[in-house]
Amino acid sequence: MTLIHPFLAPTLVSLSRLIDPSSAALVVEAAPEEASAGHDFAGLTGDWAGVRARLADTGIEVGASLWFDVYNIASGGLERETSTGSYLDLLATFDLETLCGLEQAAIVANAYAINGTNPSDHAGDFQYFSNIANTDHVEQLGQLFYEQYLFDEQLRIKLGKTDANAEFAVVQNGLEFVSSSAGFSPTIFAMPTYPNPATCVSAFYDPSEHWHFGAGVWDGAANAGFSTGSRGPSTFFGSPSDLFLIAEGNYLWSAGEDELAGRVALGGWHHTGDFATFSGGNDEGSGGLYAICEQELSRVGDGTLASFLQYGSADEDVSDCDRHLGAGVTLTGCCGRADDAVGFYFSQAHFSEAAGTTASSENVFEVFYRCQARSWLVVKPDVQYITDPGGDESVDPALALTLRLQIDF
Repeated sequence: MTLIHPFLAPTLVSLSRLIDPSSAALVVEAAPEEASAGHDFAGLTGDWAGVRARLADTGIEVGASLWFDVYNIASGGLERETSTGSYLDLLATFDLETLCGLEQAAIVANAYAINGTNPSDHAGDFQYFSNIANTDHVEQLGQLFYEQYLFDEQLRIKLGKTDANAEFAVVQNGLEFVSSSAGFSPTIFAMPTYPNPATCVSAFYDPSEHWHFGAGVWDGAANAGFSTGSRGPSTFFGSPSDLFLIAEGNYLWSAGEDELAGRVALGGWHHTGDFATFSGGNDEGSGGLYAICEQELSRVGDGTLASFLQYGSADEDVSDCDRHLGAGVTLTGCCGRADDAVGFYFSQAHFSEAAGTTASSENVFEVFYRCQARSWLVVKPDVQYITDPGGDESVDPALALTLRLQIDF
């Protein structure tokens, strides 16, 4: 049993983050010598002798990041093995207001290359304990979209090839975890996301500071065997006519004197394609529901203790995982270091009775420490303990170790 369970590629993928960079978690400040002309370039390569600053002044921002993982199955799983994986991300944003006077508009291009082995082939786990893992080597223009704000920024639209998980089912307090399930519930198995984003039309409405709504329609051809991540819009407008639809509503708040942020999100999705059932039949369409609750708990020194809960459900006739429950807690600014973080995560993927697994669920326990070693370098050791990998009681619990390096150029 396998699940191509992708992750939210940690890149700048929304104009909302161009307008409000504070929305990105754990923002790294540039050293004074790396700042130029009012721009911060905290990456390893700095300002490129002023080239990046001049480009930014004209409305063009470019960047690159590399994630490099070393994996080791220390015990249990299918086999004890050491392997590596990498994800190279290239990003370019074009501020159309600066470039050509089109207010509150941008074009974003995001290309990436995935290399290495899939460590879940050794662990045997269903949920993919590495969120950059992929069975195949991939080099592609993963995202290319136009984004526009309207009506005093209350309405935002995105058109083009995008990653659905950049906007939907996102667990903000779970972005630092290595486990794929912390990114979004594995019950949303048909979502067009890494490594197969797809052409879409999506819209987002913010009537007040407390409410946020979003909905989108994506090309659903990946379910029919098309690699939408490396394709253009042809299958969105032509055959197959499968579509992925998703909608989400959020309520946001702040509590107490410390204004501790919290939110609850409810969402639902539907795929119009055909799905084989475990009984040997065929269903026209499939879908599910999900919910997320996040809450900052307290300020700890210069840091923040935050928590989250996530739940997902899917059609038990076609989905290997019919229910999912996740919970986590993170502490940023720990050990007297403002940009360091530590976190604990628990995830349970419950299997459909008809899926044929010998265990009813797979449980994951994860602990990580994020060390901001340099302004451009993050070192993150991660430990996961996985019970009944792949829903197979005969497989010993896997102890999966990951050392992740994140380099911003």
